[in-house]
Amino acid sequence: MENCSCGNVAYAVGSFTSARPSGAAAGTGEVGRNNAMAFNILTGAILPWNPNLNAQARTVRLSVDSSEIYVGGDFTTVNGVPRMKVAAFSVATGTLDPNFKPVVNGPVRNVAVSNDTVYVGGAFGNAGGQTRSNLAAFTRSSGALLPWTPKVDDIVETLWAAPDNSRILIGGRFQNLDGSPIVGIGAVDGNTGHLNRGAADPPQRQLDQADPGLPN
Repeated sequence: MENCSCGNVAYAVGSFTSARPSGAAAGTGEVGRNNAMAFNILTGAILPWNPNLNAQARTVRLSVDSSEIYVGGDFTTVNGVPRMKVAAFSVATGTLDPNFKPVVNGPVRNVAVSNDTVYVGGAFGNAGGQTRSNLAAFTRSSGALLPWTPKVDDIVETLWAAPDNSRILIGGRFQNLDGSPIVGIGAVDGNTGHLNRGAADPPQRQLDQADPGLPN
């Protein structure tokens, strides 16, 4: 299960069909929640947010300005509305963003958000109707595909984005990044997609920020 928080609210995603308040016995206080939910960190109470995803979610991220959360995974609908592997929601209202609706043709395993861009990584070969090698970028405002095309030769598992797009950390199963023999972890420019050669071996602290689940 993946999670992120904003104030006293935590958003959790994964593969599940129900949730119960913190400390409640099994079968007590359970509510239906398909693959995404929110709860109050202080009380453990389950909150009304219920995207009702039709398949598992793999990642959830808060925007830099804390106005939206982004969910990626295997799903193709959100409460019956088509959304291909990635969706955005308002933090203030919990509603699905009607303008952000990119199309990705395979699982999205991680999302990173800068001031104006949403970066996705996973196991796919096409995004927005164009060829993309497990990485793609979209505008936050409209979900339009951007001409950001770094190439990796295998699945991307984790991402981290600098707010100004100056640097994107990429982790995964790849052996090559942007045509160079870089194994598993590297960095590229968030605007050009070109290899950030001064950051091919990022510090462990930054890797931990990119994904707290990465081993030290």
